[in-house]
Amino acid sequence: ATEAWAAVARAAEGVELDARDRAEIADHEAMDRGPEGVALFERAAELYLEAGDPGEALAARGRAAYIRALTGEVEPALAAAGELYDRALALYAEGGTGVRQTASVLLSRARVLMRAVHGGAAVLGDAPEPERATSPDPGAAEAVVRHVREILTLVDGHTGDDVRMAARAAEAHAMLAELAELSGDLEQAVTLFRQATGAFVAAGLPWFTPEYDVRVAALAHRLGRSDETEEALRDALAHGGPYLEPVARAQLHLQLAEVTGG
Repeated sequence: ATEAWAAVARAAEGVELDARDRAEIADHEAMDRGPEGVALFERAAELYLEAGDPGEALAARGRAAYIRALTGEVEPALAAAGELYDRALALYAEGGTGVRQTASVLLSRARVLMRAVHGGAAVLGDAPEPERATSPDPGAAEAVVRHVREILTLVDGHTGDDVRMAARAAEAHAMLAELAELSGDLEQAVTLFRQATGAFVAAGLPWFTPEYDVRVAALAHRLGRSDETEEALRDALAHGGPYLEPVARAQLHLQLAEVTGG
């Protein structure tokens, strides 16, 4: 999708576009720019406001907050995401935006909270990496669980005809799975990761699942279930299809060979 929007941006050079089109181009370009995407998300938010879509403007700013969290700026990101959360719920209650935009803001906040669970370590850019927490932050973990359940309640009944809503629900299940794994409940983690992969596949987005299939394989291996480990690795290969990088595909085949003895 990112490549498609890049092609749209190139085709639109020199063409007069309305604010909505320019907002969507900036928004999608930001998704592929790492730390540099923050300014583009903010620009997209301004354009969404100009186009009369305040909910999508909040969603774009939520994505910017998540990028800040990935660069190690977790505290400012938490503050920004919390403010956006309050504004989005108020706007939704007033009928000023829809479920999709509201869910996007909530999901961005959940993503930021997950960075707090992991101690706020930077994973993007050149930001200095703070010391990792020796164990997950229990307060942040509880906040994520509450928040994810709120997301699932919000999108309930809206995922059948909107692939983006279905993807958000699937990611929410994956967050719960990760928290279960961190807490040591491996069985529950397997179940929830399976729910997440099933939801992505049902939404027609199988290429989102290999990461979670591999997590299932690792958990099944720790539980001593070799058949399930093999199945999950095969799922990762099948779901990733042509979208897997050659190195990732080779690694999966090597892991599968180790499991099967082939």
